[in-house]
Amino acid sequence: MTGIAAELEKALTLHRAGQLDEAIAAYRRVLDRHPRHAPTLHCLGIGLAQGHHYKESVSALAAALEGQPDDPAIRVHYGNALWSLGRPDDALRSYDAAIALDPASVEAHYNRGTVLAGTGHPELALQCFDRALALAPAHVDAHNNRGNALTDLRRHEEALESFERALELRRDFPDALINCSIALRALHRYDESLISCEKALALAPGNAQAHASRGAVLASLARYDEALGSYDRALGIDPALVEARWNKSLLALLRGNFTEGWALYESRLDMRSLHLVRRYPDRPMLKVGDDVDGKVILLYAEQGYGDTIQFCRYASLLRDQGATIVLEVPGSLKALIQSLSGSITVVAQGEALPTFDLHCPLPSLPAALGTELKSIPGHTPYLAPDLDHMHRWATRLEPRRAFRVGLAWSGKPTHRNDANRSIPFADLASLRECGVELISLQKEVRESDAAALTGLCLQHFGADLADFSDTAALISQLDLIISVDTAVTHLAGALGKPVWVLLPLVPDWRWMLNRQDSPWYPTARLFRQTAMGRWDEVIDSVRQELDRLVAAQHAGWHRSAAI
Repeated sequence: MTGIAAELEKALTLHRAGQLDEAIAAYRRVLDRHPRHAPTLHCLGIGLAQGHHYKESVSALAAALEGQPDDPAIRVHYGNALWSLGRPDDALRSYDAAIALDPASVEAHYNRGTVLAGTGHPELALQCFDRALALAPAHVDAHNNRGNALTDLRRHEEALESFERALELRRDFPDALINCSIALRALHRYDESLISCEKALALAPGNAQAHASRGAVLASLARYDEALGSYDRALGIDPALVEARWNKSLLALLRGNFTEGWALYESRLDMRSLHLVRRYPDRPMLKVGDDVDGKVILLYAEQGYGDTIQFCRYASLLRDQGATIVLEVPGSLKALIQSLSGSITVVAQGEALPTFDLHCPLPSLPAALGTELKSIPGHTPYLAPDLDHMHRWATRLEPRRAFRVGLAWSGKPTHRNDANRSIPFADLASLRECGVELISLQKEVRESDAAALTGLCLQHFGADLADFSDTAALISQLDLIISVDTAVTHLAGALGKPVWVLLPLVPDWRWMLNRQDSPWYPTARLFRQTAMGRWDEVIDSVRQELDRLVAAQHAGWHRSAAI
């Protein structure tokens, strides 16, 4: 063994023994005498990356490539360091170069998939993991990360198969058990999901992610006190764990603990699975206590239509404090949101924005304005339908025959909680027996609901509801709205229209717990499941109340006629 080879071997021995600092120092001593020795630069780069010195690692590996540009292993490690340094595009180029040199490089395919998954491209990541597994079927981490990509694609059954395969290869694998739990929870197999968490914790009691996942399962089972305990244990281990902070925020808001809930709710911006983007990170964001008088404030929609409708009311509060408000919303909401009282400039997403002093996403406004349960700006209506649209929809409807009830029974199929919040239309069809006139507020009808709609005396307009202005105008012609938790519910509440909301056992945070009313929408009445999945009880209650309401209406009409 030559002198330089012997020196490198001594450094490698330290590295293999886990003596990282000593190994790095030994590599540097070799390089003091042989500064361009590519194998030593390669090993130094790996060690620096393991020590989280990513910038130095990139420099060392770049120097190694100058000496050995055709070494695919160096290019893989260079890509890893670039990814850790926050340069995903450069990392992908390095992996591509490694694959061009060696198409059978398992680690190049695997790590390329990891970067693609981490940058929001699960479909492409899945292809990379599949290539890695075709080359190395027993690659445990590839099975696990393949499952994560499938989870991101909401292909939960397939994801579960990947996690189970990883566990067949490595039984003491807490991460795979945690991921199994996540997939099982998404499939509503809560008892099995909880068992998977318990197994992970038996292997790794100090795993914060396992405690956080256990909390999420318990919350799904409405075991809220236990869930809170798990979140707190997770945060005791890792105070910055995003999943625990996010889920604890939802539980705090659900229980009316707004002070803690709003503060933790900001963690949503770091939740990779929500795919939210921090806009204007270098510009000042509105915060508690800011003097807004004379300031131009840009507010913008961040999540779904319902959130936008719920939180746009805060624009008026800021305007009343002397601010000039620019409010950016999805195009289908622009015309409706323009009905907010006062001089508020509403622009559609994609349109040019003026200069501004402060900015804030709409869901952050309750925190920025210090909203407590008693200070929720619950006055309605704060939105109004367009008069021309109202006239058009008044003529579109058939002549009034009875009490008019608008129905919305499902939201977006892609919503992560769709299976809990949407109802088959057939379950609501019996409401026609209450002697009411039923009008559909669904823009789109699922194929599974189409047959149940056929032959019913239900007015359905579908694609004629071009945007939310049309839906608002149609709602204005109705006496009552009955809806699951969708944007229609928020729209009816914002318009001040009576709305009955059908809620699962574990509702979205904004409907809180153990109450039939909503501080956000005074005209709302809440009908809740008392057991998971039991919509029949909810609908029976709705039918009984609807019968009473219709009877009271008829009695009122008869008294008026007698007078």
